[in-house]
Amino acid sequence: MASALVALLGAMLITLGGFAEELISLISADAYPSAAALVLPLSLGFGLASVRPSFRAGLLIMKQTHYMPAVAAVAGALGLGSTWLLVSWAGLSGAAWGTALTAFLSVALGWCVSQRFLPVPINWWHFAITIAIVGFAIQVLASTPDDSLIYKVPVFFIFMCIMLSLLRLAIIGLEAHSTAAEQRPAA
Repeated sequence: MASALVALLGAMLITLGGFAEELISLISADAYPSAAALVLPLSLGFGLASVRPSFRAGLLIMKQTHYMPAVAAVAGALGLGSTWLLVSWAGLSGAAWGTALTAFLSVALGWCVSQRFLPVPINWWHFAITIAIVGFAIQVLASTPDDSLIYKVPVFFIFMCIMLSLLRLAIIGLEAHSTAAEQRPAA
């Protein structure tokens, strides 16, 4: 399930990261070119926050949710320190990346603690491939010259087809895992 969520998150990030300037110009009558740099990290942070429950499954299923405040506090403290450093280094853009980093730390720490109570296997290769494709897609879309939707739209659709294929592979893997679990004899 986490692989499917990461593939969906990747599709969202490609969309928002690749078309940040166009989206800002649609939303606002004034031109805010610096705002486009904030779209991707803030979207990543909110996207990570949305997949966090999937990575804390062990805490939720095993009713060990009393660990969640400690995980949030540690992630928040690390994120606050990192954000402070990033703001002093990169200003408002650093604050946005600090938000994404804090969300990532919350997901990662929650997963680590959750594994202690209910180990859930994660397909890390799927994650690595998805992250590489998303990063490449955003780089390609963001590096196009201004006003080049004729180029961006077909490239965007190619990357969306790749992301949908990854999503389909994740769902097939989830269905296969579910079928195998149903066919196991009861202990």
